[in-house]
Amino acid sequence: GQGCVISALGETWCWGSGSYGQLGDGLVEHDGFPVQVVNFANPSRISAGYNTTCGVNTSNQAYCWGLGGYGQMGNGTNTIENLSPVAVTIGTISKISVGGAYQVCAITTGGAAFCWGADTWGQLGNGNPLADSNVPVPVTGLGDGTMSDIAGGGVFTCGLTIGGGVKCWGYNGDGELGNNTTTNSPVPVDVSGFSSGVSAIATGDYHTCALITADGSVKCWGYNGYGQLGDGTDTNRLVPTLVDGLGAPAIAISAGGNHTCALLNDGTIQCWGDNSDGELGIGDNDPDIVLNPI
Repeated sequence: GQGCVISALGETWCWGSGSYGQLGDGLVEHDGFPVQVVNFANPSRISAGYNTTCGVNTSNQAYCWGLGGYGQMGNGTNTIENLSPVAVTIGTISKISVGGAYQVCAITTGGAAFCWGADTWGQLGNGNPLADSNVPVPVTGLGDGTMSDIAGGGVFTCGLTIGGGVKCWGYNGDGELGNNTTTNSPVPVDVSGFSSGVSAIATGDYHTCALITADGSVKCWGYNGYGQLGDGTDTNRLVPTLVDGLGAPAIAISAGGNHTCALLNDGTIQCWGDNSDGELGIGDNDPDIVLNPI
């Protein structure tokens, strides 16, 4: 995979795997050191997904680079290797997220949700599963004035509404959509109990967590085989379940493939889930799985 940052000087730098051009420096290469993304001035946001990277500049124009065989560039092409940023054919946007199932989704400055790329499980949310799209398509029912953020999971997508509700769409075999079923959905469904009151969401490969506005608690749902839901078990949850053991109210959350972390209001960070490669930052990879925040 690849990682990317925006420097204090307003430059975008990426490192890691560049086999499809996802480092954005005009080359197909792997690089253990950061390389500067070309042709992407004044960046404001960046999202690095599975072999595809996308960003937004300060003018709210979206760009993508890297793997584009499923239409991830959003510019009407299916070019496999895109070595430098290309403009997405969409109006001004405020948020962008690259998912793990070759989908990209964005929130426009007007508060509408759009997705493009692969649609194997309905993760584009436009009601037409298996129909990949190389141009942005509107997510069903999430038009102007409805959405504030979006997060692409491994095989599904979730969005945060302006009113603090959560909606998800795509694959649901492990409860990823949080609606108390295991039925896939090519259109957004409401996450149980979350019509309001959520301030942030974070998605992993097969799970999602939400930050609760009122008290800084965190609730998670979906696949839990590595303890990434943080409820002290490895049982999948079809509806949001409270993370057990946070040392203080959370103010931010982030999810990796099979782990989750929270920044607490006392400045500390707690993580839980898969630790087989030391993902939790606790000094080693023993234990391999952590079921509660640590």
